[in-house]
Amino acid sequence: MNASLEARIERGLAALHLGVALPATALVLLLIAWNRGIALLYGLLALVLATWVIAHLAPLRHLLGIEARRRHPPSVHEGEPLPLTVELRHAGRGARYLLEVVDRVPCAPEEEQQPSGFIERLRERAKLELQASCDCRGTYTLGPLRLRTGYPLGIRWRELELPGTESELLVYPAPFPIRRLKWLDASLTPVLGSRAVAVKGGDESFFGLRDYQRGDSPRYIDWRSTARLSRLLVKEHEVLASSELMIVLDLNREHQAGEGRESMLEYAVKIAASIARFALGEGHGVGLLGVGKSIYRVAPGRGWGHNQSILDVLARVQAEGSAPYAEAVEHATASLPRGGLMVLFDHGTEVTLDQTLSVRLSGRRVTPGWVCFDRHSFDFPMSRDPRSEASLRSGIYHVRRGDDLGKVFAT
Repeated sequence: MNASLEARIERGLAALHLGVALPATALVLLLIAWNRGIALLYGLLALVLATWVIAHLAPLRHLLGIEARRRHPPSVHEGEPLPLTVELRHAGRGARYLLEVVDRVPCAPEEEQQPSGFIERLRERAKLELQASCDCRGTYTLGPLRLRTGYPLGIRWRELELPGTESELLVYPAPFPIRRLKWLDASLTPVLGSRAVAVKGGDESFFGLRDYQRGDSPRYIDWRSTARLSRLLVKEHEVLASSELMIVLDLNREHQAGEGRESMLEYAVKIAASIARFALGEGHGVGLLGVGKSIYRVAPGRGWGHNQSILDVLARVQAEGSAPYAEAVEHATASLPRGGLMVLFDHGTEVTLDQTLSVRLSGRRVTPGWVCFDRHSFDFPMSRDPRSEASLRSGIYHVRRGDDLGKVFAT
């Protein structure tokens, strides 16, 4: 039998709908047998009815007594494959045949959310390997597992949902590589959580002596050296400016735009994860704060273990809050040492920090580093106006929907 003939037969059987055709055939046989009194037709009627009953009841019975368990890594990063191992066990008598196992993976792309596989024969135990990809960060519940079969006749398929087969999966945001940040001076090396900045008239630690200049405070004059050298000398100090960063997310639901992976929230989370990894690798301390329906907070810390703590929070954040962004910035200011860097996000809502808060930031020598989203591009993806050269030189990272973030942060 050639392939084209097989295909025509399969299409014909599919169009026939045997689940409907068999009862219709039985009814016709019954009417003819009743009218003509032909005993053979009653036999055919019994055969057709038996076939129809077996086709409906046998698959359901075939699924009873089967237990399943799924194993997978507890966490993965966006874009990574998720290996799934399904173990089936059947303790009853006799084997089970032609079983389809269907899982549910909500973090996968739509066409991959129901990975499935076949087991031809299940005697006692069987193992099935499935795979899906994780499209977006977050916390997800996998499952439940479902079993499907049409055995033995394939006329009627039955499906059974297996209780207790749900499991939790955490998907971390996938950071992109950053080689340098505009806001961090590469020449300043963190030392015990600080970076040294030489300033005139500082008051933290001794840096050196210099000649007195008009306007210098008399309290910085080194009288002993002045008397010895017969000229006014002033002590010069260095201020220990903190090398700690605080990343402040805007989790106000009204400030968001875009959908799914192409939303400002997902871009901000990916940027935060990338900045944190880069800064921790450079020896800086990094903290995270976001005020949403709940407060997401990671105190400033160092090391790759701390990076994992930040990723754990970033995987879970949701933009479900209503608090002004300035409130989150104010919370972050209280936990950031003097001279630190605060990474801020402008969602294009024209919401600015009030003057009092700006004064507090400058008073604590906190440097704001801005990431500005082009809201119009997230609301209207097909509209992409070219950036001006002035915006590229402004020391602010400008992000639009569809941008290659690695290239944006390489400028």
